[in-house]
Amino acid sequence: MRALLGYINKGPLQAITVTTVFAILSLMLPVLIYVSGAVVGLVSLRVGLRQGAVVIAGSMALAGVFSLLLLGNALPVLTFAVLTWVPVCLLAASLRRVADQGLMLGIAFVFAVVAISIVHLLVGVPTEWWSAVLNSVLHSAITEGHLKLDAAQAESVAHFVATIAPLMTGLVVATLLLSMVLSVYLARWWHSLLDNPGGFAREFRELSLGPRIAYAVTGISLAAFVPLAEVRALATDVLWSAVVIYMLQGLALAHWLADKRNISRAWIFCFYVVISVFPQVMLMLALAGFSETWLKLRKRES
Repeated sequence: MRALLGYINKGPLQAITVTTVFAILSLMLPVLIYVSGAVVGLVSLRVGLRQGAVVIAGSMALAGVFSLLLLGNALPVLTFAVLTWVPVCLLAASLRRVADQGLMLGIAFVFAVVAISIVHLLVGVPTEWWSAVLNSVLHSAITEGHLKLDAAQAESVAHFVATIAPLMTGLVVATLLLSMVLSVYLARWWHSLLDNPGGFAREFRELSLGPRIAYAVTGISLAAFVPLAEVRALATDVLWSAVVIYMLQGLALAHWLADKRNISRAWIFCFYVVISVFPQVMLMLALAGFSETWLKLRKRES
């Protein structure tokens, strides 16, 4: 690990090379998306926003050429860069300026709200657009697979599309939000390994989104019950991203409690296994994180 970090920190050319390699490898192993973003984040944390932008530009050019040669189309790589590397660079630069993970998460949430608002401005209520996209993808898969659906199966597919289409905008943006934040966290962990051992864990345990975000999320939650379809759809989509940021605050609270009670790392590992097996636990964590804003358990116990 330290050898890789040492190579990345030799200069922008090395950082560009590593970012590009992991971006290309992520086509086969998607989890490496986080690593490519983390390289951009590490440069932005250690050197600054300008150098992070240099790494993004160089990586976009290099990865674009590879994508053009391998896939005949550079657009997916360029889109990926705009949606992930650029926000990661900005979030990491904010964390470099003010070492406050709560502020960084708040900025990420604002990015998500802006992205969702743009989608709604462009297409209105996006359900019909997503229905068309999903139907097109499923039709292509069925055709290419030479499958023949009977009436019951066709009805089941239609029901699936009708169920998932209203959720797609919120889910996609929330997934992108989580992806960029995880890349920043990985970069921050690398940063702590190099310059401040143990610093990431201490900083994460102190994560607090603050009352302003809580008030905003409360207002958005109320807007989800407004009888206007456009307002209700927009608020519902934004709430998915709110769940993500408060889930992370809930995790910070759990780690703080584990540190306070000297709970074994084995139990923490088991806790993450439970989360991966039962995703419903994420909602419980989000509720715990949201409640912490008002209860201030960590301040009371400190």
